[in-house]
Amino acid sequence: MKYLISISIGLLTGLLSISLSEYAVMAMFPLNNSFDFQDITVLYENMNTTPMQNLISILIGYALSSLLAGFVSTKIKTGNHFIPIVIIGITLTMFGFIYLLIIPHPLWMVVAGSIIFIPMTWLGSKICQASADEKVIYKF
Repeated sequence: MKYLISISIGLLTGLLSISLSEYAVMAMFPLNNSFDFQDITVLYENMNTTPMQNLISILIGYALSSLLAGFVSTKIKTGNHFIPIVIIGITLTMFGFIYLLIIPHPLWMVVAGSIIFIPMTWLGSKICQASADEKVIYKF
């Protein structure tokens, strides 16, 4: 039960922060008016004109979101923090990879976006452990 709660809260945190980071990037760096997210053919045609700052900002958002997911999941003390971190990292990687394939992205972004989740989730867990082992939100 404690693993399920840790995984659920970590995944929820990661997915919500990914959504918020994508909205923030779209607000900071708006795309031109030719982008229509409802029409996939227009999206395919215009993806090559996406500014590099948007793509890099999205990757930074993915990294920070998975770091936060690992941190929050580890704050909920379980017997072995490795199991929730691996499950969260793999799940975020699968969701990210599917998203990067559904909406066309440059190959470098698909590769970077596919490998960024697991290491950053692990790093968030390590930061949480190093900050304070005795300061946990909830211990089962």
